[in-house]
Amino acid sequence: MALVKHISARVEIPHEDGEWLQVRKLSRKELQDARDLAAAKMRQTWREMTGDVITAIQGLRRVDAEAAEADPFAGYDEEVVLKAGIIDWSYPDKRVNPYEQLDEETATWAYQEVLKFSGIGAGEDERKNG
Repeated sequence: MALVKHISARVEIPHEDGEWLQVRKLSRKELQDARDLAAAKMRQTWREMTGDVITAIQGLRRVDAEAAEADPFAGYDEEVVLKAGIIDWSYPDKRVNPYEQLDEETATWAYQEVLKFSGIGAGEDERKNG
């Protein structure tokens, strides 16, 4: 389907028995916004660095690019992905999106689940069946 707003899935949180999140597929624009913001944050970090630190980091640029290719989840802003991708949850407080309250382990897991559901990092079989 070309419109993804209503495509969602309930995923059980593997390390929290009985808890779940409802995630939705992100649109092309939402994925691009997440990539753009992550890149802007990286550029801002680099602008704030000077001298020898920049020289050292430039030497690591190639290594970072190779790592990003190996990690399909790299290069997306976590806040954008979680805000747009989590639409419901089993937690009792429904007034706030849980992305602000998740522990590190759950946030990382949810971030990857939303991206996988959106076709990022999924194998060909998962994309066809998702």
